[in-house]
Amino acid sequence: MIAGTIKRLRAYVNVMFPPGRMLATGAAFFLSVYLGLQAVAGAVPIQLGWPAAVGIVSTVLWMLLVRLNDDIADMEVDRKLAAAGDPTYQGRPTVTGAVRHSDLRLLSAAALAAFLALNVTLGLSVALAACVFGWFVTWLGFRWFFIERWSRNPGPLAYLGRKGLTVLVAVYAAAVYVDQIGWALTRWTVPLLLAPCAGVACWEVGRKIRLPAEETAYATYSSVLGWRGATALTGSFVVASWIMLLPLAGAAEAGTAYAVLLSFAALLALGSCARLLLRPTRERTRLGPWMQLYGAVAHGGLAVALLLRHGTTLL
Repeated sequence: MIAGTIKRLRAYVNVMFPPGRMLATGAAFFLSVYLGLQAVAGAVPIQLGWPAAVGIVSTVLWMLLVRLNDDIADMEVDRKLAAAGDPTYQGRPTVTGAVRHSDLRLLSAAALAAFLALNVTLGLSVALAACVFGWFVTWLGFRWFFIERWSRNPGPLAYLGRKGLTVLVAVYAAAVYVDQIGWALTRWTVPLLLAPCAGVACWEVGRKIRLPAEETAYATYSSVLGWRGATALTGSFVVASWIMLLPLAGAAEAGTAYAVLLSFAALLALGSCARLLLRPTRERTRLGPWMQLYGAVAHGGLAVALLLRHGTTLL
């Protein structure tokens, strides 16, 4: 029985939460905030140690918990969409039966226990308070804060609003920084916390755009805003992220190379939006990969640039 459960969960994770890619994504998200706060505060060389390791793993576990809660809540809806012929859902393990509802609940419980246990090792800290409060609010968000009119029939824009809870993960990264460095916060703290949210938002909207002939019962942003409006919204989030990160990179002394790469990645992302607007095709509606590329450069690139520019000291 245990072997079967592990096999099913491995199949689920490999499809819905590829470990290598999600570890890199979580590390980029956490470190862009954590290292950025150190750099703009002048706390160089940058300090790395057990708190940073806990922060990275906790961020990945937080992302896994979000994925699991999504799939647990939406399993029946996903199966209906697959039965209606939506290709996005037909190969998902939750639809094909490759994983069971009970398996996801077991993995969710294990991930939450690991998430909390890791942060307990940091002691009675700001980070522990931030992770408990942050996950509690996130849990409430998945239940639409128990407000019936929100939970009855949430549309795409409601889900986008819930993505704003990403800021809680950024606040957690800032809390780990506070425990290690102190309350040395600057005017750059706010853009450091909000830029990752804009990066997540451009990916979230960009992956859910379809032309009218391809719309199904699946709730896309294009079904609410129209494909032009959804494309423009995707581009606006890229611009917002770039506007926050470019001056921040100067304040953090991330270097010219990062600023150039950031701007080039933003141009590629905006170019993909422009191509769709000018000549819409099914292939060009797939903005998600371009937004992922932008996010990797914006946040992963910032973390790498700061490490290379300022050096590190291990605690």
